[in-house]
Amino acid sequence: MFKYSLILLTALGFSSLQAENQWFVLDKAKKGEVPFYLQPNSMDSQQQVVQQNQGIGSSSEAATSSAISTPVVKDLLAPVNPVLEGLEKVPSKEVQTYVLESPKEYKKRVIKKETDKRLEALPSYATQEDENATEAIKNFSEAVKQKEVLAVEVPALMPDVSIPKTKSGVPSFSLTKKVKKTITDKQGKKKQKIVSIKVDEIPALNIGRESKVSASSFEVPQLEALDLKYGKLNALKTPKLVSNKSLEKLYSMKIKQVKDARNFDLQELIKADALVKKISETGFIVTQNVEMNIKDIHKIYNEEMQFMQAEILYSKGDQCHAATGIYYRLLKAKNPDYRSIAKLKVGICAHKMGLFTESVSRLLSVLDEKNEESKRQALKALLSDLPLGFQVQIGERLEIFKDYHLLEEADKDAFNYVIAKSLSKRDEFSTAIKYAEQVKNSSKYYTRAQYIASVAEYLLGKKELAFRRQEQIAKHIAEKGDKDPVSSLVAISKARMNFQRRKYKDSIEEFLKIDRNHPMWIEGLQQQAWAQMMVKDEPGAIGNMHSIHTPFFRSVYKPESYVIRGLGYINLCQYADAYKSVKNLEMIYKPKWGALQSFNKKNKKKVFNYYKTAANYLVNPKQKKVNGIDGLAIREAVRHKDFLNLQDSINKTYDETEQYNFLISLIDKDRRSFQKLKRNAKDRLAKIRSNLAKVKKDKKLRKHVNEWKTQIGVEKFLISYYNFRIANYKYTKKGMQYFSRDSKKSLRDRRNSLKMQASYVLRKRFKKMESSLAQMIQNNELLKYEIFSGAGDNLRYRITGGKVVGKSEATTTALKKEALNWEFDGEFWEDEVGHYRSSLKNVCPKRATASQG
Repeated sequence: MFKYSLILLTALGFSSLQAENQWFVLDKAKKGEVPFYLQPNSMDSQQQVVQQNQGIGSSSEAATSSAISTPVVKDLLAPVNPVLEGLEKVPSKEVQTYVLESPKEYKKRVIKKETDKRLEALPSYATQEDENATEAIKNFSEAVKQKEVLAVEVPALMPDVSIPKTKSGVPSFSLTKKVKKTITDKQGKKKQKIVSIKVDEIPALNIGRESKVSASSFEVPQLEALDLKYGKLNALKTPKLVSNKSLEKLYSMKIKQVKDARNFDLQELIKADALVKKISETGFIVTQNVEMNIKDIHKIYNEEMQFMQAEILYSKGDQCHAATGIYYRLLKAKNPDYRSIAKLKVGICAHKMGLFTESVSRLLSVLDEKNEESKRQALKALLSDLPLGFQVQIGERLEIFKDYHLLEEADKDAFNYVIAKSLSKRDEFSTAIKYAEQVKNSSKYYTRAQYIASVAEYLLGKKELAFRRQEQIAKHIAEKGDKDPVSSLVAISKARMNFQRRKYKDSIEEFLKIDRNHPMWIEGLQQQAWAQMMVKDEPGAIGNMHSIHTPFFRSVYKPESYVIRGLGYINLCQYADAYKSVKNLEMIYKPKWGALQSFNKKNKKKVFNYYKTAANYLVNPKQKKVNGIDGLAIREAVRHKDFLNLQDSINKTYDETEQYNFLISLIDKDRRSFQKLKRNAKDRLAKIRSNLAKVKKDKKLRKHVNEWKTQIGVEKFLISYYNFRIANYKYTKKGMQYFSRDSKKSLRDRRNSLKMQASYVLRKRFKKMESSLAQMIQNNELLKYEIFSGAGDNLRYRITGGKVVGKSEATTTALKKEALNWEFDGEFWEDEVGHYRSSLKNVCPKRATASQG
């Protein structure tokens, strides 16, 4: 603690702090140049000095000796007095001796003297005794004691004591009350459950009323005789201010230190006395020091210093990467307040820096604390930037969040949306709709919330309500004019619902609205083809399927398209092309089906191999097969939205890992920038000192001396500040390294968990693909039978003289050829896919067409 006091005195301008038995002149002299002090001799040495001087041997001189040896301590804030106190001259024949008072005596005398002066300066107030006034006051006092004087106009009303009160005596009333309710559990047993219900009516608060006394009761005639006179206050004189010029002279004055008291030179004392008088004339005073009470000085402990450094960095707004390292260390602080604030600030900073794995868990834990301001900030940070991979987790926690008064108006839409999404994932569709409908149409979450509500209504069996909501979403997107990621999902949903409602033309129109970059585009084309088949537009269905069989879509998994194309050819009685389509299905996808069967059986208990296989392919998509699985099948499995969302979260764990390395390098960059600033400050300081050295030779430079001296102080301060920042960055880098090390462990655990979830999603997809291919290949035999049967009937019909609408070369001989090609000399355009039509005509017999109609 003494060290901190010494630093404080030096900062205030005191030149040094010496031993206890000394006197000081408190000024702004340079360090090491003590302006003045007196160190009295000990008792023995002083007596020797007294004995050597004739005429100095009285009891007063002994008292002087005793007074001189009295210990003297410091007084940092002595009152200004132009007269030197505590130091009086005692006349002597040969030697002038100075008498020093003890600290106690000095203080007592000065206080009395100053008090007397101030009392004399105060204005006096003369009071005159008035017998009539005294009698009037006495009579009034007697009258007040009589009951009839204080007449009560309105009686007092007692307060209602039935209303409950808090411990501090404040009336309170609960808006809810607890009642018992009988419920039946799943086993049919009845149980008593305490529930809270809202009250219907709040009772009026009766705090009572004080009695009202008539104002006429205080009209006492006798008081008119009372004559009060007040004296005029005189302004106090303002003390004279000390000029800056006088102070500057004092500051620049160099005073030598007095020699040791055991070799005391009286001449130096006389010189020093003259100096003290000069100092007194400028308004300063040489006085005894007072003992410093070090208990009143607040000691800054290590945790508090760390917290202050972190708060300074955080307040700058762009120093989260530096502040986080210090806050992370404070998570283990002894002070619970520091721990709580550190957890909040680590979460907020991590959220700003995109470290969502750390931020979400920490900010959600803050919501369980009591401090409302901390909960407010944590809630705002979570809702200001909702990370996709954590929305369900955030929604689950916010479902039980009840402090709605902490929720800002701007964050309510995100709050309701994320809860609706979380509820829909857990099939709680009714509650999900309620939250989704709270999202305003001006919010960026509006279309997504409405889509969640529409799907929930559909799954609840409210299909017409769901369809109307889908139409409202599409209308809102069209009016807004912006490209919305929900628009393709809305088009797919509307198209499928129109198909179910047998409005096939409307369904085709909606399928055409699906964005070509959407993962569901190819699937939408195939479903569009089924709608075209339902309206007897086989050429359109065949044309679209043919367009996705071109090399442009060679990497697309599309077995169903061959089935659609084959059925379309059969309906047109183009049996040769129908046979070619079903044969291509077998040739291309039967080996893939076998590979899926083998892979699923082999990895029945090795679920993680599904993710390994997919990851191996995604690293190098040019591979035709991975672990026996064709690349087309793997692409089909990994394009599912559940896997894509999980893989996006997995990728972000890698990004977060790299982000820590970047943040540490950013701290190093900031530290190097301050090292450069420090070097520049040192160079400027050296240049200034060089200029000052030239002043002795060049008198013209003297006019810059004061300016250069001021600059020296500035540069020294900057160097000190830069040293602090450099040390600060070294310290926070260490903390950031600890944070990075621990966070990377959490990231690895989360990554492995996400990979296992993705493995189960892929296994489900692979099994579904295996089952679907098995059904298609099995039905392929039926299509072959129908093709041969239809071709035979058509041939017999024509042999007997029947006529067909178009021209066909389909024969049983031609159908036996396995290499039938439909060449296309033109070029397919991506934006035209979905609008192509086959040029083949219906060549079915007229009787067949009539029967179909």
